Amino acid sequence: MSSAATLEPETSQSRLGRLAGYLRENWIGFAVGSLFVLVTQYLAFAIPKQLGAAVQLLKNADDGRIELAVARDSVIEHALIIICLAVGAAITRICSRILIFNAARQTEYQLRNQLFARLSILSPRYYASIPTGDLTSRVINDTNYVRLLFGIGILHITNTSFVYLMAMANMIDLDPSLAVLCLVPYPLFLFIVQMLARKIHTYTTAMQEKLADLSAECQEHLSGIAVVKAYAVEPQREARFWRKSEEYVEAGLDQTKVRTFLMPVMQSMGSVGALLVLYFGARAVIVDGSLDTGQFIEFSGYVALLSWPTIAMGWVISVWQRGTAAFDRITEVIDSQPDIAAPEPGEQNPIQEGKIHFEHVTFTYPGEEKPALDDVTFDISAGAKVGIVGRSGSGKTTLVNLIPRLFDVDSGTIAIDGTPVQDIPLVHLREAIGYAPQEPFLFSTTLEKNIRLGYDARAALSGRAPDESEATAAVDQAMDSSQFSQDMDALPNGLETMVGERGITLSGGQKQRVALARALMTRPTILILDDSLSSVDVETEKEILERLDREMAGRTTLVVSHRFSVLELLDEVLVLDSGQLVERGSHRELMELGGVYSRMVEQQRLTEEVESLE
Repeated sequence: MSSAATLEPETSQSRLGRLAGYLRENWIGFAVGSLFVLVTQYLAFAIPKQLGAAVQLLKNADDGRIELAVARDSVIEHALIIICLAVGAAITRICSRILIFNAARQTEYQLRNQLFARLSILSPRYYASIPTGDLTSRVINDTNYVRLLFGIGILHITNTSFVYLMAMANMIDLDPSLAVLCLVPYPLFLFIVQMLARKIHTYTTAMQEKLADLSAECQEHLSGIAVVKAYAVEPQREARFWRKSEEYVEAGLDQTKVRTFLMPVMQSMGSVGALLVLYFGARAVIVDGSLDTGQFIEFSGYVALLSWPTIAMGWVISVWQRGTAAFDRITEVIDSQPDIAAPEPGEQNPIQEGKIHFEHVTFTYPGEEKPALDDVTFDISAGAKVGIVGRSGSGKTTLVNLIPRLFDVDSGTIAIDGTPVQDIPLVHLREAIGYAPQEPFLFSTTLEKNIRLGYDARAALSGRAPDESEATAAVDQAMDSSQFSQDMDALPNGLETMVGERGITLSGGQKQRVALARALMTRPTILILDDSLSSVDVETEKEILERLDREMAGRTTLVVSHRFSVLELLDEVLVLDSGQLVERGSHRELMELGGVYSRMVEQQRLTEEVESLE
């Protein structure tokens, strides 16, 4: 991310234009709130005039120009007016803050939702390039900084601008030369402020990036806490976290040093101006007589009114630089385009049978040189039960991930029922595919909601409420097919049991079977099991596959597995080696071939025999 010091003019203009766009979204709150700010300052500026008039009355009474009783009554009248003005200013100030801060909250809400919506449509390829903790920091922390920019920033920018205009107009009206003297130190101070503001932007960007790194480190540590404890690496992980935390603190200290220097600069602007007014204003009253005492008090009141806005500008500059740095990080994500494009969904899903065609498919992961899949060609007929096997890293998971277009191929064609997957709307493509990954992800909600995830989503897309009786029957059938029904008695609240974050309350085998039930719940045309029963014992896996053979009759099933006893139950097996399809056929045919498959079977048999002897 570029710092303010290196931003091109077009970039700054583009940023301002986009910020203005969000401002327009909630313009009523900002406009009315700003109007209340103006009213507040209008009332506040009437106070020095009343104060000056009251002081002049006392001076005239002291000089004998008017009677003391008359002066006293007039002073009381001015005092009451000042009280009314102060109360009115307080009320309008409260109203301005409520309106502007509420509008800023609404802007934060809209921006965060827009950012999250963009993240939801980006492909896994994007997430492979940016740590999850970094993205979480942008969604939570950076949107908060933008809220401060729209809230406190707009409030004080409006307030300061109007205060300066009103103060200078009144000061020039009283004494033009004295008003100009107040502005003498400003050019130098503004130059210093501009230099400091650029540094603040640079350091703020660095600080937010370090915060993102820290968030990513914390998230990784907590997600892998079981592994951390199993290998007793708490000291090493703590050292990593402390190092990241120290880097964040150092970046924050760099920013703080500049910010702490900025505030005295802003205070000095007001102080130098006040000193000039005190010296030359006193001369004008005592020596020249060009100002009377009341006018001098009034002039000094305007200078005093400038003090806080001048100091606040230092804070506003810091909020602005921090907010724009955060906004740049947010728009970087919002501007990211999905690398998987698809046509809009039609009325009917083109996938009805489940025939799969791969033709010269090649795919390489970002940053890798060797293809994960290299010139793979095969056909799978509708309703077939096909196994996919190969050594670790042979491309099994990559192959099944390409079918629902979690990634796009580099070259070649994948078609389903004769239609290239690129021409199938993603909604239709993915609703036709049930996918149970090897590492299932369960949300921190009830067991039933996890199983019904895809079912309810499809009902929502169709614009209808799900049929609860139909859904209950489908849940029961999915649990029976995945052999999870037998575990229900052990759950304290049945389907309403909270499974915890990532399904932490369930065993590995239970989580895999819940994920399978979720995939079956939607009655997919194509079912993909990516080694999704690896934590289940062999006998249970066989029972599940036998049930699936009946339930998925006429529908296509792909099974990635390393258990050859399971692959015997399937119609056909695809054998991958180093990203290439080297063999295909039934279990018996491949054993008779005596190639890669048969050697893998023999190796597994020998391993099991050795393990049984130990």
